[in-house]
Amino acid sequence: MHTFLGVPIIIRGTAWGNLYLTDKRIGEFTDADEHSITTLATWAAIAVDHARLLARAAERETELENAVRRLEATQAVAVAVGAETDLTHVLEYIAERGREIVAARSALILLQEGVDLVIASRAGHTEAQIGARLPVADSISGRVMLTKLPVRVSDPSAEMRVSPTVLGVPEIRSALLVPMVFRDEALGMMAVFDRDTGRPEFDESDEQVLVGFAATAATAVGQHRRAEQIR
Repeated sequence: MHTFLGVPIIIRGTAWGNLYLTDKRIGEFTDADEHSITTLATWAAIAVDHARLLARAAERETELENAVRRLEATQAVAVAVGAETDLTHVLEYIAERGREIVAARSALILLQEGVDLVIASRAGHTEAQIGARLPVADSISGRVMLTKLPVRVSDPSAEMRVSPTVLGVPEIRSALLVPMVFRDEALGMMAVFDRDTGRPEFDESDEQVLVGFAATAATAVGQHRRAEQIR
């Protein structure tokens, strides 16, 4: 490189980058060249600024669409729970809609029976057997039940201590476990596994929406058990 001309690309008073020219074919760079490249840098700054504004607007639009979609799904689940008397159908519906709304490949609803969690419902790509039992003690599932707090799992093979065969999923890369709490009692757990798309692992927004689905499932289970006791 024998000759060089550089100017900053300034966006709203902040330098976001540089525009460089090197090795002028004839002679050296002049004041006229500097004036021209400064103008080009200004145009580049405008283009970059507009692109970023459009990207942020698109992100906000996507976030709004996702929020509306999740609100609609939550409302649909609430209506279904109110209209359906068969607990099995209610849990199946919640598992399927919960899986869809967080874009998970599979979902399970597990209810506590004694010292075990029993698979009560499934959705998506899973061959889990309804009625299969998972021990609560010394597992991440037990931690979810004990603390009544959601847990995001990035290394299921090391953290969950449960055979993927029992869950009906050959290979699990990520998971989100949410307790089903009714009147301050953990009745079970809702779990989703792996993204159904190329999106990253489950995030806080997924956790928030699944907490709502799990609460609805817990309410359905609690009311069903109460009705059984009354009968």
